[in-house]
Amino acid sequence: MESLLGICERAVELALAAGADEAEVYAASGKNVEVQLQKNDIHIAKSMMSDGLGIRVFKNRSLGFAFVNSFGEEGIRESVARALGIAAAAPPDENNILPDPTPLEPVSGISDPEAERFSVDGAVEQSLAMLRPAREFDSRVAVDWGGLSG
Repeated sequence: MESLLGICERAVELALAAGADEAEVYAASGKNVEVQLQKNDIHIAKSMMSDGLGIRVFKNRSLGFAFVNSFGEEGIRESVARALGIAAAAPPDENNILPDPTPLEPVSGISDPEAERFSVDGAVEQSLAMLRPAREFDSRVAVDWGGLSG
């Protein structure tokens, strides 16, 4: 899969080629694992992948923004067109410009590599590990609803 930076660079190119004076793009890709507890048992366990790309364009000092849930070129082109359409309908503002680029310093140590390996099976196991002690403490305890996600 193409890098997120490469996808963003391509989206900026498409926005500028479509007529934007300036454009910026952000992209995110991730996985979410969720387990829901109901009535003392596992109710739902699921894993979801998500991709998203936000495009902000400036045209004649007017701002437009659009978001798409995929990294495909057709979807990006449609989002660029939507953002430009919004900019065309928006009033101009002399302050609608992007700041000058500045280098970013990487920040290390803020990500837990174990989080990337978290699975539905692991989430179910953790959920049961939370549920069991509550039930074992007193049989009258009822877990009506609870959950784990990450």
